[in-house]
Amino acid sequence: MRYRFLLALLAASDLAAQIPQVDQSQVLGRPPEQQQPEAERGLGELTTGAAPKSPGDADLGEQVILKRQPRSQPWTFTVDTSINFTSNIALVREGAQSDTFFLGQMAVSYQKKLRENLVAEVTVSQAFFKYYRFPTFDFDSLNAGAGLTYYLKGIALSARYNYNRLTDGDEHLEFFKQHSFTLGAQKTLTLNNAAFAYVGATARFNWNEPLNTQRDEYAVYLGGRLALTRTVVLDAFYRAAIFNYNFQGRTDLNQTLALSMRYAPRPWIAATASLSLGMNTSNRSVFDYRALNSGLALGLVLKF
Repeated sequence: MRYRFLLALLAASDLAAQIPQVDQSQVLGRPPEQQQPEAERGLGELTTGAAPKSPGDADLGEQVILKRQPRSQPWTFTVDTSINFTSNIALVREGAQSDTFFLGQMAVSYQKKLRENLVAEVTVSQAFFKYYRFPTFDFDSLNAGAGLTYYLKGIALSARYNYNRLTDGDEHLEFFKQHSFTLGAQKTLTLNNAAFAYVGATARFNWNEPLNTQRDEYAVYLGGRLALTRTVVLDAFYRAAIFNYNFQGRTDLNQTLALSMRYAPRPWIAATASLSLGMNTSNRSVFDYRALNSGLALGLVLKF
């Protein structure tokens, strides 16, 4: 009922073709990231206390790794909780409304090195979004995916399939599902023992229901990490993407700029403060928007 009411509110304009929960889920509700094999990690990555980003991922959800493990630990179980603020809950051009929301996520991942520089990964995650002022926007997000990453002369080449299902937070009725296939390439550059930078590109092809949300995504991104101490890490990230909506005659330029600080006193626990700005410019101006997001998160990681 809540989601039907939301669509009724949006139906008075072209915004009925846009489901804001889709973007919120894909930016904030990502599963844990894939680690690099030991041979491909530079000195900077090993001493900063966390693995570098997977191609195309946003700045949230990094795994904490404080030192080399003496034996293989292919399984990773994570629990993340956060309190967040958004300045534009519906991602609209005019009349933006702000809200705070709770995000809880659980995920389990399995990773196996098939060859020296070839890694396979499978991840299943479930996220819950609960809004304070506008509970109409509450939703749950299920992700299940698998991928391969091949490391060639310092470049990570990846291919990944993912299934995403969104359900209403009240009656748990499905209102969106997506099959996606992503190709990516990333280069990580070690600057010194406490810092590294990375640059990459992705192409993502989606098959969505409802069809009017379907889009292909082509992105470039860059970022960096600086370890202030062995327990405090700063991250900066920028991404620019072209969204080509297959059934709307619509093309968007979507940009994200994000900063975060992570404190990890132990390998299995970390607290993160983040700030990000999302900017969307479309050939159909009704879909232009700006959104400022911030959050405080606490995450637990169990590897076995």
